[in-house]
Amino acid sequence: MQTGNDVADVPFRGHALKFAISGHNSELEVQHIRHKLYEPEEIELILKHMGEDDIVLDLGANVGNHAIALAAVRPRATIHVFEPIKKTCELLRRNIALNALTNIDASNLDIAVDAEDGVLNMVQRINLASSREAKEGIGPAIPKRALRALWPERVDFIKMDVEGAELRIIKSVLDLIKRDGTKIILECYKSTAKQDFADLEALGLEQIDCIERSAVFNVLVQPK
Repeated sequence: MQTGNDVADVPFRGHALKFAISGHNSELEVQHIRHKLYEPEEIELILKHMGEDDIVLDLGANVGNHAIALAAVRPRATIHVFEPIKKTCELLRRNIALNALTNIDASNLDIAVDAEDGVLNMVQRINLASSREAKEGIGPAIPKRALRALWPERVDFIKMDVEGAELRIIKSVLDLIKRDGTKIILECYKSTAKQDFADLEALGLEQIDCIERSAVFNVLVQPK
């Protein structure tokens, strides 16, 4: 894999996107080196349901693969990115700068988003895409903020990749989601999908679209 100061060119819908190659995000960066986006089907699903002027929260933005594609295709939209891992945040900032995008708000990086304020312990592996929440005292302690406190004037769309905290975060802002009619896309592992779908239904969220991947469903829901 290429590393260092290399930058991959990734064409998408008439835009020439650029992504830094670190050598520490193998599955994602392999796609960038091949001049492809990572998880393009999910990005297309979001764009299918995303308005031109939407306010979007990308919870777990990683290095910006999704956010940069969305911001380029929807220049009047505002994408707020959230990412807790320091090294990943550095790459995310670099990728935003490489693409000269002014509609991505990166003012809330280096924190974890959760249902309440506190501290989150993370196990950070070599691969930047595989960090996960750990028990207290294991791994670096990262400050976390309640999503409610970070909610802008309205939220039209949320992309969630928060290592299993999706349901508790949704519950914590369910009144705001219903007020704004917020669409949410999240991953449900096939092994737990039946229960996940039932939990989302119990919260008053209906499924409006879905794509199937090898081990997961990317599910798009909105308030009934």
